[in-house]
Amino acid sequence: MKLILLTVLLLLPAFAAGQAASDAKDTRTKHTDPVHLFSLDYSDKWTKMETDDPSESISLVHLSEAGSVEALFIVIVQYDAELKDLTPEDFANLILDDPEKIKSDARETNETANAIEFGKTQLAGRPAYRVKFRLTENTEGVTREFTRYENSVLVDGRVYMLMFQVETAADGKWTAEREAIVSSFAVSGAKPENDK
Repeated sequence: MKLILLTVLLLLPAFAAGQAASDAKDTRTKHTDPVHLFSLDYSDKWTKMETDDPSESISLVHLSEAGSVEALFIVIVQYDAELKDLTPEDFANLILDDPEKIKSDARETNETANAIEFGKTQLAGRPAYRVKFRLTENTEGVTREFTRYENSVLVDGRVYMLMFQVETAADGKWTAEREAIVSSFAVSGAKPENDK
């Protein structure tokens, strides 16, 4: 028994070093959306999902070895002609000036959603706003708590919302990957023809 325990203890550092080397070799995929004029990079460990929702430009899921969803990342793009003359900073201020609206809008999509942090940030090199939510979902009698991060920016009348959701218990594990995807997000300034 002691020999097995000693062998495991001796192999753990080698396994961890091999895992770290494997993680360092993580390759990234670049997604470019020619319709909504943005791009972002994500780890090849994510799976790109097809979507029929025209506002969802890209949906990524990170699956566990058992095949369950560990994390979800979605980019939603919506054009609003009424916003086309606003600057990104004016848009961020407009949203952040009404914290109660942020909270009520969140509850429209999930009645348990609670905005716990919000403020200004930068997205694609432009002023933007960010919101962090906590919400619960009950699936097959099991209640799970999630943390959702939303970063939104306005560019030429198009609102880009980057939404990342993960189980709250595993939130810290995903910080670096969430930040890598968000920081890689870029938008071109040209207006698509259908945004007239």
